[in-house]
Order: sequence, then C-alpha cells, then structure tokens
Amino acid sequence: MRDVEYSLSDGRKRRKLLEKRLGRKVLILLGTLLIFSVLLLRVWFSSKGVELACEVDRLVAEKEALEEENRRLSLEIAKLKSPERISKIATTDLKMIRSSDAEVIVLER
Repeated sequence: MRDVEYSLSDGRKRRKLLEKRLGRKVLILLGTLLIFSVLLLRVWFSSKGVELACEVDRLVAEKEALEEENRRLSLEIAKLKSPERISKIATTDLKMIRSSDAEVIVLER
C-alpha cells in the first residue's frame, strides 16, 4: 500500500515539477517577446523620426524656394506696373500721343 502512495506522490511531484518548468518556459518566452517588441518599436520610432526630419528639411527648402520665387514675381509685377514703362509702350508700340488739357473734351450725360 505504501508503494502505491509513493508512486502517487511521485507522480504529483513530477507533474508539479513539469508545470513549474513549463511555467518558467512560458515566462521566458513572454519576456523575450516583450523585449523583442520593445526593441522593434524603438527601431520603428527611430526610423520614423529620421523620415520626418528629412520631410521637414525638404519642406523648409521648398518654402525657401517659394519665398524666393514670390520675391522675384513681386519685383516683376512692380516693374510691369511702372508708369514709365506703360507710357513708353503707349507712345512707341501703340503710337499714342500725350494730350494737353486743352485737347481733352469731357462729355457729360
């Protein structure tokens, strides 16, 4: 009878020992997965940061180019609107003449 008791308690001990080993293996696996996940997230965040920094640099360069083009176009508009240029085109290209106040007739309705 005692042999049966020993074999039952030995079986229970083995089962508990196996459960402990399995529990440790599961904990080690979960810990490893957690560490791997954290490292993977760190790499992803770092690469995303580098990508965003490159995008910011590109946008800053584009902004500066657009501001330069805006300045150039503003100067061109000012040059095209100048009264001297308009007068020159009117007299040379369009063959217009300047009128004196005596030649102007104002029609009223």
